[in-house]
Amino acid sequence: MYSGLKHLHILLISLFVISVLIKAILLIANSDKFDGYRKKTKVPEMVITMLFLVTGIIMISMRGGGLHYFFHIKLTAMAAAIPLAIIGFKKKNKILGLLSAVLFIITIGLALKSGNNMKEVHVDIPATDPNYGKALYEANCATCHGVGGAKQLGKAANLTATEMTALQIGYIITDGLESMNAYKTLDSVEVKAIGDYALTLKSK
Repeated sequence: MYSGLKHLHILLISLFVISVLIKAILLIANSDKFDGYRKKTKVPEMVITMLFLVTGIIMISMRGGGLHYFFHIKLTAMAAAIPLAIIGFKKKNKILGLLSAVLFIITIGLALKSGNNMKEVHVDIPATDPNYGKALYEANCATCHGVGGAKQLGKAANLTATEMTALQIGYIITDGLESMNAYKTLDSVEVKAIGDYALTLKSK
C-alpha cells in the first residue's frame, strides 16, 4: 500500500509541476493564453494540491514519522515555491513565475532522489529457511547496524533499543531514512524477513 501511495503522490506532484511549467511558459509567451489557462486549471490544481498533501500526510503516518533527509530539503523547496507561484502568477511577474517552476522541478528531483538504491544483496537460500531473515540482515544491514544491531555506524539506528514495529522497519528499508538510502529491489518477502529478524535483536 505504501509503495502505491508514494507513486500516486509523485504522480500528483508531477501533474501539478507540469501545470506550473505551462503557466510559466504561457506567461512569458502570451498573456492572453496565460489568463485562459490559469482560469481553466484553477480548480483542478486545487484538487491535485489537496490530494498530494493528503497522500504525503498518510505516508508519514504510516512510517511512524521516520523521514529521509531529502524530504526536509524537498519540503523547504516546496514551501518556497508555493508563495512565489501565487505572487508571480497573480502579478504576472515572469521572473517569480519561472523561479517557482524551477523550485517545483527540484522538489520532483528530490522526491525521486530519496528513492535511490544502495546495492542490495539477495541470498541464495529459500524463504522457508529459519535463517533466511538473519542471512538477509547480515548481508544488507550488518555493515552499519552491526551483527548484534548496536553498531550505529554513520548514525544508524540502535536496533537493540528500537521502538519500531517490523512494518515501520520495512518502510525505512524500502524508502530510506536520513543518511540511509532506499533498498528498492528487495521484495516484500525479503523486507518482512529483515524486519522480523531485526526485532529479535531488541534487548529484553
